[in-house]
Amino acid sequence: MYRVMKIGFNRRYIAKLFYSLLSFITIGCSSTSFVNFVTMDKDKLMDGDKELRFVSFNTPNLHYIEDYLDFNASSPWRLPDEFEIRDALSTIKELGGKVTRTYVLSVRKQDESKKIIRHVLAPGVFNEEAFVALDKVMQVANEIGVRVIIPLVDNWIWWGGSAEYAAFRNKSKEQFWTDPQLISDFKKTVEFIINRRNTYTGILYKDDKAILGWETGNELQAPFNWTTDIAAYIKSLDKNHIVIEGVHSTVLSEQALNDPNIDVLQTHHYTSFDQTIKDIVRNKKFSKNKKPYFVGEFGLTAPENIKAIVDSTIDNDVSGIMIWSLRFHNRDGGFYMHRENNGNGPFRFPGFESGEVYNEKEIIDFMRSRAFGIDKVEIPK
Repeated sequence: MYRVMKIGFNRRYIAKLFYSLLSFITIGCSSTSFVNFVTMDKDKLMDGDKELRFVSFNTPNLHYIEDYLDFNASSPWRLPDEFEIRDALSTIKELGGKVTRTYVLSVRKQDESKKIIRHVLAPGVFNEEAFVALDKVMQVANEIGVRVIIPLVDNWIWWGGSAEYAAFRNKSKEQFWTDPQLISDFKKTVEFIINRRNTYTGILYKDDKAILGWETGNELQAPFNWTTDIAAYIKSLDKNHIVIEGVHSTVLSEQALNDPNIDVLQTHHYTSFDQTIKDIVRNKKFSKNKKPYFVGEFGLTAPENIKAIVDSTIDNDVSGIMIWSLRFHNRDGGFYMHRENNGNGPFRFPGFESGEVYNEKEIIDFMRSRAFGIDKVEIPK
């Protein structure tokens, strides 16, 4: 079992005092590093008149921590504080990442302890404390200059998703995609977050330039009728942000390519590296001059495979790619850890000896070189 290392009281106390003071000073301040919302020009993402391309990392715990494994903890779930959020986003910036992607909004599970923090507690009922943590993410993202992609619902059980929305009404997961009541319930969440006013900046989420776009969900196995309905609903509420299809697929569909409410396409890849490259190249050709396309997730493979996949993505003018996944410092000391099924650990900047088994530092250094290289700029020392 992983146990977090403890740091001295004085260091922890001073860090918390500093960020508490910083929060007090910046409440009500809407300062941002961004001038433009991200738009599209055929198959390119655009930041004003400049193309936006990125090599970066998924940061799943940015707004909601799943790996709080202190021996005294009653639950592995907790919310990040400002120190942790700043650590995560500053790391993305140091790595050359212009964009990061969170994981989904969590949903209350049946029969679980009410002490467990979730974003969605019931249809139209939300945990304010959890959304305040996301508010802090968006405040810091604006200040540091990292855009955030927010997927709205999960296909899987880990944080609660489609099955949990259905369970609120004693219905099956399959009904989530077709039942009018369940679709209405989910739309309440969509409306809540898009129209939410950030408690730190005063900015409505739909007016926040640090949000790159809304992703319909994470790896959804949804019928296309559901996807186009939700994409249209997002568009009806938010005229500023792009809508990203959150499908569970390694290949793009004709339906999504032709849907006027879906702006950007993406895929996840955990198959063999040669098949991954073939799929990415084919997807780019398929979407060329029509819609932007990026790789939302990939990784959990050997360094040589990661390098070949990233370089193929850059060489074929794909808009971006994000590896799974970056974890940040724990406010109580050390890093948050999350072991994947194949033994690969998370990436912790700048890389450590304990990560040699999965070539942590080598991969981090490579990703950083390509993050700056995609814009043909010199890597900072």
